Amino acid sequence: MFGLVLTFLKPFNTALVLWLIWTDQKLAGAASIAFLMLCDIYDGYFFRLSPLASNKKLLWFRRVFDVAGDRVAIETVLIILILRFNFPLYLYGVEGVREIFLLGIWIYGYRVKRPLREPNLLSRISTFSVGLMAMAWLTIPNWAPWLLIPIVGFGIPGAMQYYRTITRA
Repeated sequence: MFGLVLTFLKPFNTALVLWLIWTDQKLAGAASIAFLMLCDIYDGYFFRLSPLASNKKLLWFRRVFDVAGDRVAIETVLIILILRFNFPLYLYGVEGVREIFLLGIWIYGYRVKRPLREPNLLSRISTFSVGLMAMAWLTIPNWAPWLLIPIVGFGIPGAMQYYRTITRA
């Protein structure tokens, strides 16, 4: 049950992050991004431990809500960083291309009737690095571009792993 609560807290956590960033509270904003990332890491873990995990419809709903919430949270935080703190467009562009590519793989999986069920570790590390990049921009901006290395370095093999999973018969 706790995992489901963490999943449904995501919009409120995201709103807190956005408010802190918009009100120029950089350190608190970075800390709230870290909290949002921790909630994202542990929501699935605690959900799988609960008796609710055996409910297939609830499992599907939680997975869709979780993935959609993650994407909305990531993109919204980065857009607010662009508007408020001149987050570089090339950093956002790399993240945007990654998201569009993953969306294409996800749609392809549904079209061939082999949808992706769980994220792989490489893609999780890439997404985690995006959160670290946002935190770095708020605290130590010179470090943010360096996080493109794990975003791309883990993102490309993670996307290839997704594709191989879908194309396997």
